[in-house]
Amino acid sequence: SYPTSSQMLTVLAWAWAAVAGATVALQVGGAVTLNNTPASPLWHSVYCSTGCIAVGALWLSMLSLIQGGDPPCRPKRKWSLLGGFVVAPTFVTTPAASLLGTQMVLMLMLLGMMIAALLFDFMSSRLELSHSRVLGLFLLLGGVCLEMMDAWPQIEGSMLQVVMYSLAVVVAGMLYGLQAKMNKRLARDLGSTARSSAFCNLCVFIWALPVWLILRFALDVPFYFELGDWWIWALCGLQSAFYTYSLAELPKAMGYSALFILVLAGKLGTAAAADTLGLFGPAMELSPWRFLSVVAMMLGAVLYTKRLSAPPAVDRSRSVGSLIETFVCVDDDDSSAPLNES
Repeated sequence: SYPTSSQMLTVLAWAWAAVAGATVALQVGGAVTLNNTPASPLWHSVYCSTGCIAVGALWLSMLSLIQGGDPPCRPKRKWSLLGGFVVAPTFVTTPAASLLGTQMVLMLMLLGMMIAALLFDFMSSRLELSHSRVLGLFLLLGGVCLEMMDAWPQIEGSMLQVVMYSLAVVVAGMLYGLQAKMNKRLARDLGSTARSSAFCNLCVFIWALPVWLILRFALDVPFYFELGDWWIWALCGLQSAFYTYSLAELPKAMGYSALFILVLAGKLGTAAAADTLGLFGPAMELSPWRFLSVVAMMLGAVLYTKRLSAPPAVDRSRSVGSLIETFVCVDDDDSSAPLNES
C-alpha cells in the first residue's frame, strides 16, 4: 500500500526539523569562515557575530511582515526587552568553534542551555526529575565528556585556552537559554515570535555600534570584509529567520519532544560531518568515542523528553519544561515565568 498524504506530511515535517537543526551547525561554520582573517580571532569575531545578527534582523523583519500575527501591545515585562543585551558575550562561540570544533561547541552550548533550563524550572516550581529524566541528563553530560576526551588531543591550543573557551561556551549557552525565555515572553506582547526575534536582533545595535568603534579606533582591530563572501553573510542571517519560522510552525505537525530530538539530531549530525570533513577547520577523525558521544546525547534527549511524547495538545503543559522551550515555541501562560516584573 502507498503512504497516505498525512504520513507523507509527517515525514516531510521530520526532515524539515532535522534540516532546521543542521542550519545551526552550518551557521556556526559560516561565522568561523568569515572570522578567518589576520586579525585577532577573539576580537574580530565581534564584527562577524554582530554583523550576522544585523543581517538576521533584516530577514526576521521581512518574515514578521509576511507572517503577521496578533495585534502588538506594550510589553508587560521590562526584562523581556533585554534579549539583545544578554547575548553580548556570545561572540566567543566563533573563535571557540575554530579551536574546539563545531561539534564540541554545540554540545557545550547545549550543556549551558540545560543548566539554565533546570534553574528556570526550579525557580518556577516546574522541576520534575523522574528516573528517566535524571538518566537523560547524565547521558547528555556524558556525551559532552566523551567528546571532550576524544577531541582534546587533536586540539591545537594550550590547556588554558581550551578550558577558558569551553567555560565561555557553556556560559554562552546559558545566556542563549535566558534570551529564549525573554523572547518567549516578548512574543506574547508583540504578537509573534518573528517580531520578538527581530526586535531582539535590532537591540544588538545599541551596544554593538559603540563596541565596533572601540575595536576599530581604540584597539586598532580592523574589520576584514571580502565582497566575495556576501553570500555567507546572507545565509548566516537567513538562518535566523528560517530557524525561527521552523520552530514556530513545526509544533503544529508533531510533538514538542519529537521536534527537540530531530533538531538536536540535525545539529550534532551536521557538526560531526563538518568536523570530520574539515569544512570549517582542521579535520577531526570520527573515532568510536566521538560517535558514542553523539549517541549518548541523542539517547539522553530521548529519555529526558520521554514524558513529552503526547500530541501537541497535551504537550502544552507544565511538564514541557524550560529545556524544550529553549528550542521550541511553546504556548503557555504567565504562571510559569521564573522572572518577576520590574
